Amino acid sequence: MEKEKAGKRRKKRRHWRKKSKRWRKRRKKEEEKEGRRGIGGGFHLHSLMTGFRSLAPKTKNLIVAGGLSGFVLGVYYYTMRAVGGTDELQVAIDKFEQAKSKKEAETTSSAGS
Repeated sequence: MEKEKAGKRRKKRRHWRKKSKRWRKRRKKEEEKEGRRGIGGGFHLHSLMTGFRSLAPKTKNLIVAGGLSGFVLGVYYYTMRAVGGTDELQVAIDKFEQAKSKKEAETTSSAGS
């Protein structure tokens, strides 16, 4: 009894999916007839990607690597510009080295006398 109910539910789901696909096809045809292409005036990312699919895998990898590298360099450049020209770490290191050299000079002069 349980298996029969489960089978009926599956059939209903499949029927709904088929109906949904038919409805989408019909809707797409209607939009094409009316000159509409959906939200955004017809810009679809998958239309840009059709040329990308025909490329060799190595070429695709190079394109993706170039895009990622460009993004990372852009973020780095933006961050460096936003922080400014002062390098606080370098200033702190210089102060530490000056204090260290003063201590060494004092210890050598007191040891030498």
